[in-house]
Amino acid sequence: MFRRRDFINLVGVSAVLLGFSRLASALTKPKFEIFNEEPAIKVKVRRWERENYTYISELYTENKNNANEIKAFNEKNLNKKFLFLPKRLLRKVLNNTIEEDKYTIYKLGAQGENGINDLDDIAKDFMNDSYGLDDKLAVLLVINDIDPKNKELKEGDLVIVPRFFVDFNIEEKPSPYEFDIVPKLSDNFQNPLKIKSADSIIKNLKRRYVYGARRLRGDDEEGKFFIISRHLGIDIPMPVGFALYPIQDGKFIYGGKDNDKPGNGIRVTYKTKDGLIVTYLHLSWVNNKLSLGSEINKNTILGKVGTTGNVEKDDPHVHVQITFNGKNVNPSPYILVDTRDYVLDLDRQFFKR
Repeated sequence: MFRRRDFINLVGVSAVLLGFSRLASALTKPKFEIFNEEPAIKVKVRRWERENYTYISELYTENKNNANEIKAFNEKNLNKKFLFLPKRLLRKVLNNTIEEDKYTIYKLGAQGENGINDLDDIAKDFMNDSYGLDDKLAVLLVINDIDPKNKELKEGDLVIVPRFFVDFNIEEKPSPYEFDIVPKLSDNFQNPLKIKSADSIIKNLKRRYVYGARRLRGDDEEGKFFIISRHLGIDIPMPVGFALYPIQDGKFIYGGKDNDKPGNGIRVTYKTKDGLIVTYLHLSWVNNKLSLGSEINKNTILGKVGTTGNVEKDDPHVHVQITFNGKNVNPSPYILVDTRDYVLDLDRQFFKR
């Protein structure tokens, strides 16, 4: 899904590719050339890969039994830093990649909704299933020149993907991490809007709003660059100015602009009595009477829904994210709940603002 708010992230991409990413700067665009009188690709091999024809054979041809043929094919090759691999032995996915010669850049997103840790995550969740997982991993390793012993990724890394693997409608499809939403009545928790029934929230949740949803953001109509992320919170769509409350009694931590991550806009963070760290993002206003350590209860107004940060003006919502013991957790059991001691129903609260 192309979003204007991401345009700023596209500026300077070419410069980034020239050296600021260990992945993208290592892009290897294999080309066919003639060696031993037949089409082949020339690949650089690491020191530990040299003479390891079994590994090379499995990675590039999907069949380790081709190792001896590859070794024989390179008898006249005097440069041991490179190997030539005949086209006829290559995986079909590599042949297609080389012949099409069209690539997309995936940048691992920020703003607290990353959740992408290695190449396996990209292959499983952000590439279509036109080929199997083994083929997808193989092509990622080859064209990004990544050592298979270190497939870990970090925020901001760039990964090159053959364009035929990009699924432009990925946000509208079920996530592998999608869950069944079951509202419940809780004595301990209430929803952040303090409305009687969680059904009013759930019925407005789009697939891209839920925990685990895959995000594909970019402004390039040709599909050359996307910021990818996994949504590790829940977005609750509500009108600007709608009041937000704690889900449980606790203590206030912070309210104001998120200077470290501007895309979050104005945020509020607090800790519940059960030890949950809860954050609301994209607010329009925060309660300036609260400060670090202030006692809060389920009737305390923390802030109001807004469109600050990287939110479209026609898509006001609050992003709710929860961590426990330093780990991100699914907010659903804690926020998609009915409120026992509600004050106003949804319509009355909206018109009384």
